[in-house]
Amino acid sequence: MKIFSLIILCLILIGCSSEDNNLNSAKLQSLVLSALKGDQKANQQLSGLIDEVHFGRIDFNQLSIDSSYMNRKYYYSLLLEYPEPALNLFAIYDDSQRFYLLDKSLNGNITVEWAQKETRNYCFVQERFLTKDVLSIDRLSMYLVQDTTAGLIYRELSRVVIEKDTVSHSVVNISDKKIVTRINSKTDLNINNITDTFYFNQLSSEYLSKTELFKNFVKREVQNFRWIPIKPQLISNIINKGKVLSGEGYQISLDETWDKTSDQQQTKYLSRSLIGDSYGNSSLGAYFSILKIPADKKAEDFCNYKFGESTVGKYKMRSTEVRELENNIFQIFEHFCGKERFLLIFECKKSAYELNKNHFDDIINSFFIECN
Repeated sequence: MKIFSLIILCLILIGCSSEDNNLNSAKLQSLVLSALKGDQKANQQLSGLIDEVHFGRIDFNQLSIDSSYMNRKYYYSLLLEYPEPALNLFAIYDDSQRFYLLDKSLNGNITVEWAQKETRNYCFVQERFLTKDVLSIDRLSMYLVQDTTAGLIYRELSRVVIEKDTVSHSVVNISDKKIVTRINSKTDLNINNITDTFYFNQLSSEYLSKTELFKNFVKREVQNFRWIPIKPQLISNIINKGKVLSGEGYQISLDETWDKTSDQQQTKYLSRSLIGDSYGNSSLGAYFSILKIPADKKAEDFCNYKFGESTVGKYKMRSTEVRELENNIFQIFEHFCGKERFLLIFECKKSAYELNKNHFDDIINSFFIECN
């Protein structure tokens, strides 16, 4: 009897242990909520998904869990979306709590959908956001989820709304070697019904296009759309794979090739010096200086160059013409909103200006100051 009782006890313990390791949607949600409240044990079960910056942050826009069943296994996608995009988390687990993937690069208004094609399991994530306050843009990310691994294999802009036209960029065919997409527009016959092909790159494990037809089309449309933004802009980060850098009272989108120097005294192009941040890219021979203007002062108190008319609205901006000085091109912008005023000074080598003008314009358009 003792031996029989011991066997029963062992079976119960094994069953409990197995049940503890199994994951379902309800348990995954419970673990996330506990981890957000600071439960380290729950966070360990999530393979350290929650960072310190998330502790106590239960003010998320959505906590969404979706699943897919394939090859006798459940896969779970977890989306944690916050008002601040920098806090967003997207992760994938399986029913045995195996941690497959973590993506922290998604922005707002996110939806998730699972799909299967033959023996492949895909997770599609769609983002929707505004740039220049009124242009609505979508981005599609595609993750391939296999038996023990998962990875981002495709990420491209998928829709843009420009005035009365909605231009879409849809995936029409997926295979091991390539993805075929189609662009559709109701009014622009130059791009309507055009296809693009993204070939699988073995080195990067991504589908890549040599032409990037839709991305380049959106870049041109955003650049040509004349609008002074009121809200912080994400488009440079989305299209150019840059990152939003924040200083005291401002934001600007630059990638890792730009070096920052803080508290630098700026006298070039100014009649009186100002202290601020400088960002330089030696390979482009280009620099951006961001200088806060003291209260009750304006650009003319520090600069002798003539500024054009300012934009209208609460958030205002004005600029000088593009000027030449020796081997350099430069332009000065004044942004002001409420009690805050900043100068943005751009300069670069003449030889680099025309070749990289679109890139420089993207950075200039991404600059934004906080209103007080």
